Amino acid sequence: MLVSWLMNTITPEVKATLSRYDDARRLWKDLKERFSSVDGPKIHQVKSDLARCVQTRGMTIGTYYAKLKMLWDDLNKYEPLIACTCSKCTCDVVGQHETRREKEHFHQFFMGLQQDLFGNIRSQLLGQTPLPTLNRAYQQVSQEERVHGIVQTEDERPDVVGFAVRTEGKGMGRGTKVDKARLICSYCKYSGHEISSCFELHGYPDWWGDRPRAVPKGVGRGKPNTSEANRGKPSAKAHAAAVENSKMSQPSTSTGDGSFGQSTPLPGFSVEQWKSLISTFGNLSSSNDRMVGPSLEEADWNG
Repeated sequence: MLVSWLMNTITPEVKATLSRYDDARRLWKDLKERFSSVDGPKIHQVKSDLARCVQTRGMTIGTYYAKLKMLWDDLNKYEPLIACTCSKCTCDVVGQHETRREKEHFHQFFMGLQQDLFGNIRSQLLGQTPLPTLNRAYQQVSQEERVHGIVQTEDERPDVVGFAVRTEGKGMGRGTKVDKARLICSYCKYSGHEISSCFELHGYPDWWGDRPRAVPKGVGRGKPNTSEANRGKPSAKAHAAAVENSKMSQPSTSTGDGSFGQSTPLPGFSVEQWKSLISTFGNLSSSNDRMVGPSLEEADWNG
């Protein structure tokens, strides 16, 4: 009956290699000699895994201890406790060996803990005489973990808020250039500015020259305005060259003779540069300027 029980617990691959046994002791001895042989590489592998077993960031104490416990159990299979074989021992060698192994486990447990979180509790427990048991140390460290979990959560919240603020304000610091060509005014629907700087809504500034301080609704920067004809001054040829280079500007005024009034500064030009450019071309006499070939009419500017 015992032989049948042993044979039923053996895998089919191993069972095929066994002879027929009538004695359970002989069967057990054969299996022990074949599969229970322990070599150096197995022990070395387990001890290497113990040396590398540490608590990584985000790993709980319970998970870390479970990994250590599994490795300790594997090592006990290959290196069992020393037992007395003479049955006459009076010094309790088995108990002494168990105490020594538990101290070894105690130190291995603290060697892999995160030092920044459990450095204080480790110093307190290691300074006690005698050393506490491994179960007592595990209890103390678990309590410390719960405290650190609450503190760490509270400390991380300001960082998350600060990160969101920094992300929202990214690119808006001093010296940052804004691509005005991408801006669209929600009031006059023209590009090149926002509603906060729309002259049609807030009025034209003093440096705008003789433009009206208040204009009818629907007339904004960059929008054609025939009421400002003959304010003049740069020729159509010069203005067309400026528009060809910028690819982004539209004239604000136009007349039948091809002259144009002041317009919105081109993207990339400051107000002073634009005024200087208008002043330079404004000094030229438009009465003697005659264009040869086709000229640009208002329909051409409107596309």
